[in-house]
Amino acid sequence: MHKVTQEDALLYHSRGRHGKVEVIPTKPYGTQFDLSLAYTSGVAAISCSRLYVSMGVRKENIIMVDSKGVLNRKRTGLNKYKQEFITEYIIPKPLDPRLLSYVASAVTRAAIETGVAKHPVKDWDKYRQTLDKRLSDHIKMISSISGF
Repeated sequence: MHKVTQEDALLYHSRGRHGKVEVIPTKPYGTQFDLSLAYTSGVAAISCSRLYVSMGVRKENIIMVDSKGVLNRKRTGLNKYKQEFITEYIIPKPLDPRLLSYVASAVTRAAIETGVAKHPVKDWDKYRQTLDKRLSDHIKMISSISGF
């Protein structure tokens, strides 16, 4: 098979209509009012959330916010589209001892991926266990203060 070069790709895209994808509206858009109905932030948020779910993201991992705050079960008057994304969720406190080793691991992973860290981690489970062991005294202290 012929190896694709940059020149091949440029030639391919120079012919015919520009672009790779075409969006065809399914609703009328003859006026500015029509467009404002079709492209609200709420419509965008729901559409994006549905896309995320179709790609495998669990609904309970999506926290949706509108102009009145986080969508949750205590909110009343939500339309059926917003109700679709109401979940029971917990937003942890920054020093939640149940998360310290996970947060530290995420920071470490980011440091490795960006080249900041000098030593790669080969076994993430072992690394997290080591962190848990090192943090255990701190966790006991934090738990006694915060009530976890």
